Amino acid sequence: MGIAVTGWSATTPDPPAAPTPRDLSAQLEPLLAKYKVPCLAVMEIQGNQIVAQGIVGVRKLGATEKAALSDQFHLGSDTKAMTATMLATLVEEGKLKWTTTVGEVFGEVYPKMDAGWKPVTLAQLLTHRGGAPANLDAGGLWGRLAERKGTPLAQRRQLVEGVVTVPPAAPPGTTYIYSNAGFAIAGAMAEKITLEPWEDLM
Repeated sequence: MGIAVTGWSATTPDPPAAPTPRDLSAQLEPLLAKYKVPCLAVMEIQGNQIVAQGIVGVRKLGATEKAALSDQFHLGSDTKAMTATMLATLVEEGKLKWTTTVGEVFGEVYPKMDAGWKPVTLAQLLTHRGGAPANLDAGGLWGRLAERKGTPLAQRRQLVEGVVTVPPAAPPGTTYIYSNAGFAIAGAMAEKITLEPWEDLM
């Protein structure tokens, strides 16, 4: 008895290989010289295919080892846009609101929260107007965080507690202060509401 398999036979050709991406490295050279950075990399994606890419420069300033497309890059502040997009999906799903406050989410978790943090909204955190500090040096918080004890989830909770138990750097909604901590707090709000770590939510 034979088994019929539809959609494939021994004579079915393999799907066409994806075209080799265009190399954009030469176009990056002038930018590397102009902005005096160690390395620049770029990639253009259409659908699920890389159609163009390039990299120039070195892995470390002052070194000679060339950067490669297979190198891993620290994303840094790109994760702010990613975090905001993830939070927007939670707002769309009704799990959070732009007006959800730090006090509503963390009031019972951090009983020593400074009263100035309680009315800070998710929207204010994501627009750098929540009063979150520009750095985490006060009280040695940054030093404690740099020890990286516990899971990433525990580390974020340590950050939130360290920030919200002292007064905001400015009254909420009054001052633009570029703050990594504000986005960390917003991400931790998502974790608290969904009971999922930021990494999984992303």
